[in-house]
Amino acid sequence: MPLVKYKTVTIPERASSISSSNTLLDRFDSMSSNGLSLLSYLLQYDYKRRWSASQALKSNYFTENPLPSSPDDMPKFPTHSFTNE
Repeated sequence: MPLVKYKTVTIPERASSISSSNTLLDRFDSMSSNGLSLLSYLLQYDYKRRWSASQALKSNYFTENPLPSSPDDMPKFPTHSFTNE
């Protein structure tokens, strides 16, 4: 992706000449720069430059506020069991 160079993301100013909303910045305008960086690395077309899951988990995105909720704070949903009859 053209935004990613040397393991940093440069986010350009919105240009009035860009009319489509096909950029990460347009689609995820409320996401932090760390989030956009993570997304950019995960969506790399070149598999040699694309981050693995273990690389992605080391991203600064997961240490910035707001921090992720603990599993105990997540909503609980009933479980269902299905039987073949």
